[in-house]
Amino acid sequence: EPTEERKPKVIDHVIKNPEKLTELSSEEARLFLHELEQMKKENKENKKQIDETERRYKYDIRLLNMLATSGLKATSIAHEMRNDEIALMKMSSILYWRQDLEEGSTVPMP
Repeated sequence: EPTEERKPKVIDHVIKNPEKLTELSSEEARLFLHELEQMKKENKENKKQIDETERRYKYDIRLLNMLATSGLKATSIAHEMRNDEIALMKMSSILYWRQDLEEGSTVPMP
């Protein structure tokens, strides 16, 4: 078929001059139909490739969304843990301050 690709296609001649369609010889008509079938086959294969690519991209997007959501959850949890740590540190400081106060210390509250 590489030689078929080099020679002018019947379909190209018909596209340039549609009136040629009625003037095709039986051999040219056969080639014309063959070229149409090839184009249809190529179109079908291209559609399959596009559908497969689209399916893969949709999967990738779902995966990325899941990872982004997991990242946001992890960030939120880390933030809450930090808040809890700060609250515990403040509470600890207050408890030490109260203990010092009860023991007679005059240290100002932190």
